[in-house]
Amino acid sequence: GPGWRVTLFPGPHRATMVWTIHHALIDGASLALVLEELGALLQDLPPGPEPEQSLASFSAALALQDKAAAKGFFAAHFADGGGGQGFLPPSDAPPGRKRLVTRTLTLGDSDALRAVTRAAGATTLNAVQLAWGLVLSRWTGQPVVDFGLVDSGRSLLPGLDRTVGCLISTLPMRLTIDGDCGVAAMLAALRRTTLEMRPHSHASPTEVRRWAGLAGRTALFDTIVMYSRATLEGRMRKLGGPWLDWSVRLI
Repeated sequence: GPGWRVTLFPGPHRATMVWTIHHALIDGASLALVLEELGALLQDLPPGPEPEQSLASFSAALALQDKAAAKGFFAAHFADGGGGQGFLPPSDAPPGRKRLVTRTLTLGDSDALRAVTRAAGATTLNAVQLAWGLVLSRWTGQPVVDFGLVDSGRSLLPGLDRTVGCLISTLPMRLTIDGDCGVAAMLAALRRTTLEMRPHSHASPTEVRRWAGLAGRTALFDTIVMYSRATLEGRMRKLGGPWLDWSVRLI
């Protein structure tokens, strides 16, 4: 099944570790924490601080969330109808070969993007959301598009920064592309929606479908946007320690 594969490449008199773990057990932030702790142990250093919250306390907090508030939010979120057209047309054929596409913005482009988002009272995440929404709208020819938005889940309780487990959730984001609406207004709207949705990150896809009045087999989205300010590779290199070189793959 899908999971994380971490490979640490050896140098002279060094070992190689390959660790494969199912994504249901651990998320990216937790993976970095575990490798940080392992690095400390290998160097005979004291471990990092104990987590303030356990995975059990996180699960207990999930069960206490306000379902009525979540129901009201998602019912309004999908008030304009059923699921938007997906990126891939419905097909019984197996998916084709996937390809990793990487694009890097210049420093000037990055600074300009941040300036535009700040002026709109938004964040870089909202700019990424808008960019992908525009791709989906142009690809499908539809003004209303849906995609998944990964939430870290770590805002549910204070003190979850060092909790290890799979805390993430993926929420359905609906975006309407309005040709008469400027970029700044769409960025500001995405910022509002993202903040309003965050307290409801506990909602399951089944619950969202029911609250939105969608059929049980309706796909809420078929693409996902995940944004992070830093990569796992960058975090581990910053920590240093025993790792000479390494790679992380989601398989």
